[in-house]
Amino acid sequence: MVAVVAGMPWLTSATPYYVATNGSDAVAGTNWSTAVRSISNALSKAGTPGDVVWVSNGTHWITTQLRVTNGITLRSLNGRALTTIRRQGPANHRIIDCTHTGAVIHGFILQDGYVVNLNGGAISMTGGRVHDCSIVNCSAPSLGGYGGGGIYAAGSSIISNCFFTGCAGGHYGGALYLAGAGPLVARCVVSNNTGWIWGGGINMAGGTVRDSLVIRNQLTG
Repeated sequence: MVAVVAGMPWLTSATPYYVATNGSDAVAGTNWSTAVRSISNALSKAGTPGDVVWVSNGTHWITTQLRVTNGITLRSLNGRALTTIRRQGPANHRIIDCTHTGAVIHGFILQDGYVVNLNGGAISMTGGRVHDCSIVNCSAPSLGGYGGGGIYAAGSSIISNCFFTGCAGGHYGGALYLAGAGPLVARCVVSNNTGWIWGGGINMAGGTVRDSLVIRNQLTG
């Protein structure tokens, strides 16, 4: 009987981790009184499918991209209006690289991501879901072959209830670059973004966009 239970992954206990701007990366991060300071630290601890990284109010500055490689949830405590993840220079990097189909990113302003000759100024995702986020002033300039100033989405990626503004892409999509048949964009607003050649708002090399408003985007090429 013990062997049967050990073979049932859905019985594995998921763990919450907590991040606060006044936390400490020297502690466990398993409750608010021992919250860690950096999101990257909490993500490194969250390795079990179903784990949740809770992020408190405030601006969380990052100096390198965050990597979401497991089926975990990265979520703000009180919603995107109160919780920002923002690139801090001088290094150029995107905000999040998401590579797991079971990952969820929920409830943030993602601001000032910047990559050159790469896809996805705010997020590059090959799976997972981004929900209820605002993507603001993120860029992916390129001399050719790249784009998605806000998000580059491939695989089975889902982007829902998100707002894109002030983003700039290279060749492919000022705000969004959808690659392949799988990506889905639903109930989003894509407004006042800039592309160079293909797609001031969205470049679709595949995928689906539904129930969304795409307005006042422009091309400069």
